[in-house]
Amino acid sequence: MKFPPARTMKQKIVIIAAVLMFALSAAPDASGQWMKMNSPTIGILCFEVSGSNLFAGTSDSGVILSTDNGVNWLAVDSGLTDSIVQALSTRDGNLFAGTAFGGVFLSTNNAISWEEADSGLFGYLTDNVSAFLVSGNKLFAGTEFGVYISTDNGTTWNGTGDTNTYIRAFAEVGTYLFAASSGIFLGGVIMSTDDGASWNPSNNGLAGSSTIVSNFAVIGTNIFAGTQFGVDLSTDLGSNWTSVNNGLEDIDTPSYVSAIACSGTQLFAATDSGIFLSTNNGASWTSENLGLTDYNVYTLAVGGIYLFAGTDSGVWRRSLLDFGNSFVSPVASIGNSICAYPNPFSQSTTITFSSPESGVGEVTIVNLLGTQVARLFEGELAAGEHTFTWDAGGISPGAYWAIVRMNGRVVQVPIVLKAAE
Repeated sequence: MKFPPARTMKQKIVIIAAVLMFALSAAPDASGQWMKMNSPTIGILCFEVSGSNLFAGTSDSGVILSTDNGVNWLAVDSGLTDSIVQALSTRDGNLFAGTAFGGVFLSTNNAISWEEADSGLFGYLTDNVSAFLVSGNKLFAGTEFGVYISTDNGTTWNGTGDTNTYIRAFAEVGTYLFAASSGIFLGGVIMSTDDGASWNPSNNGLAGSSTIVSNFAVIGTNIFAGTQFGVDLSTDLGSNWTSVNNGLEDIDTPSYVSAIACSGTQLFAATDSGIFLSTNNGASWTSENLGLTDYNVYTLAVGGIYLFAGTDSGVWRRSLLDFGNSFVSPVASIGNSICAYPNPFSQSTTITFSSPESGVGEVTIVNLLGTQVARLFEGELAAGEHTFTWDAGGISPGAYWAIVRMNGRVVQVPIVLKAAE
């Protein structure tokens, strides 16, 4: 019997092994379930994604930072005098932290150090900062005593007069601003059409007469509000709301939605029964708890190709590919295809995609753990077809993802680097 040359057989084995890696690993988190990250075992109250940095505000340890997609974390709390961080936001390279008792803190060096930035926030109620919104040249802060605005990166703050209103979250759709409220006089949703100068109730149809709204998500012009009764949807800029809880609620026990987030057409809600997914604007929901052992979820965030959950026990992560491909579906800001040729390849491959409109984009290569191994481009892209070549010299053979992000959207293609012949 004649056998093929050893060199040819080796090549085939490498290619087959790489293909099997993709068949057995449909996503960078190969387990296809929630995975606990190496974060401290503490409550995670909020996230902020800034480039390759993922920041998390905690219930008793200030701010922690991950630079490897949430796998490992380190404390970055020098200068923070309040260890309960309820809100995080970035603006013009500055990072803001909203605390439970200390007001607002600012870091201008990627959280290496912090300083107070709360002049104008006075009293123990306004020192309780639970939400931020960056809109134009304004930074909005939601406090236990209403909305405050800064136009100088937190140096000074001014209130908008809506006292006795506990602001828990913000959303922005065009020129409309929304705030989630649980105040004595202004509960539910309040809305501003004059850039935050004044706020008015926007609660028609909102479930419950004393609804506590704790969070928002926006898909297009659809606004979703997470409440103690489930999820409500407005398709007319807050004029009317309807409950969209099919699959979320028990007849006798309405679900309290503690966190809500979206990626493309995927909408995620965290309840007292775990995390649920809707791909049809809330018309129906399915449970997505595989691997998750802590249902006490405070916050959700989308970062790259991952969904992160902040719980009592720390940070959990799951690949968005586990939930289908809607988050990489073609949209207006990226064309309907991305390809790599040759694929598999042994030295270099060319990534090709098209965009019908211009915008800021980046092209990266990540491994199956989600770790970036190459950045091919970052900056302005004109409308039209684009090609970028990845020279994989010095990179280990195996399976990777080529990812294009543009105007807040993502497309990607699997690629296989084989051993050099």
